[in-house]
This record gives sequence, structure tokens and C-alpha cells, in this order.
Amino acid sequence: MKKFLKFFAYFFGAVLTIIIIFLVGLTVYDSIQMHRLESKIVQLKLGDSKEKAIQILGKPDYSWNKGEPEFTIFGKQKYYENSGMAYGKIMDWENAFYSDFPYFYPFKFRLFGPGKDDISIYFNGKDRISKIEIPKE
Repeated sequence: MKKFLKFFAYFFGAVLTIIIIFLVGLTVYDSIQMHRLESKIVQLKLGDSKEKAIQILGKPDYSWNKGEPEFTIFGKQKYYENSGMAYGKIMDWENAFYSDFPYFYPFKFRLFGPGKDDISIYFNGKDRISKIEIPKE
């Protein structure tokens, strides 16, 4: 029985260590990615095309098109006025802990549009950049 408990303790410790290393690695990747995006976003100007934005910044984390329904908490039907793209972090440490299941979920879930800390690019009807929002830290 002691051998089993010792094995279980080592196994649990190894799994926990791997999970911690994985989360730390994702956090470091997030920081590097956001720094890279912030340094590349200065290459974009108002009036540039959507294709140029994707070429410079890469595939967006979240995108929406004009006329798509925007989710609201109160159930009112609202539609996006313009298309756009958002770039942001994978991890969301500000809202990672919950009082009910799953208790710990540090990943960002973008269902209701871009997050407040995402880099957002809005386009006009001709798919030209009309507004760029960069979060302030």
C-alpha cells in the first residue's frame, strides 16, 4: 500500500508540474504575441485594405461581418454595423477563477465580440480600415 501511495504522489506531482509548465508557457507565448502585434500594428494606416491587415498581422483571433447578429445579454437583437477583426491573448488571468465548476478556467472565450484588452480593427463598407483600437495597459 505504501508503494502505491508513493507512486501516486510522484505521478500526481509530475502531472501537476506538467500542467504548470504548460500554463506558464502559454502565458509567455501570449506576452510575446501581444508585443509582436503591438509592434506590427504601427505599419497599418486608416484606409488600408483588409488583406493588408491580415498579411501584416496574420489570421485574427475573432472576426465579424457587417449585418451579423451581435449577442447581447438582454436578448435584444443588435447587428454589427461594420465588419472587423480582433487580435488578443489566449489566457485570461483576470477572470480565471470561479466559485462554481470548473473553478479554474484561464482561457479567453470570445463569444460576445472582441474583449476589452483585444486589438480591434474595424472596416468600412469597402473593406478598408476605418478605426484601430489598441488597449491601454
